Amino acid sequence: PGPGAPDGLFVGVFLLVRSQLSQQEVERAVALELNQTLRGWSFSVEDLRVYSGDSAGNSTSFSCQFLLLITNESLGGAYIQDQLSVRMELIGAGLQVQTSSVDVRLAGNCKEENVLDYFWPETRPRTTQYLPCFPNKDQRASRTCLIRLDDYSSVWSSADFTNCTVTAENAASVAEQLINFTSSNLPKEK
Repeated sequence: PGPGAPDGLFVGVFLLVRSQLSQQEVERAVALELNQTLRGWSFSVEDLRVYSGDSAGNSTSFSCQFLLLITNESLGGAYIQDQLSVRMELIGAGLQVQTSSVDVRLAGNCKEENVLDYFWPETRPRTTQYLPCFPNKDQRASRTCLIRLDDYSSVWSSADFTNCTVTAENAASVAEQLINFTSSNLPKEK
């Protein structure tokens, strides 16, 4: 997983509910229902957002989304998706879940990527990878696998090369490394 990687699976859940409750009350009710519905699971709610929608009669439609970190990975991603889909349809507390709206998504890893001679390996969400700087191997570049809060997909941050600097102290060594790299990677006619 990498240093500092959170243990567990990140799961994004999206659903629509109708309720006579206020937006704040719906948010509290969803949080309470999550704790009751997922009792027995090791989890934490990382992000919970409720948006007010259209009103019909005395009830309002609310769009709810939340990110769960489920630390019991032995459950497996497919099992978690199935169980959440079923359990979210059962929440009560004055909330009427529109069952066809329940959408459960596993936030996958950031895919491996090769950028500017840096090979970033497949990485778990919320984990930072460190690679030796090119050409100065004594320093390190870093990049973090983030979770987008709009759709809970994984995406790489921009690489941080601020530590990969050429200074007066390392300029000769960097120049030598560049010459070696260039001469070993260019065809003879160049």
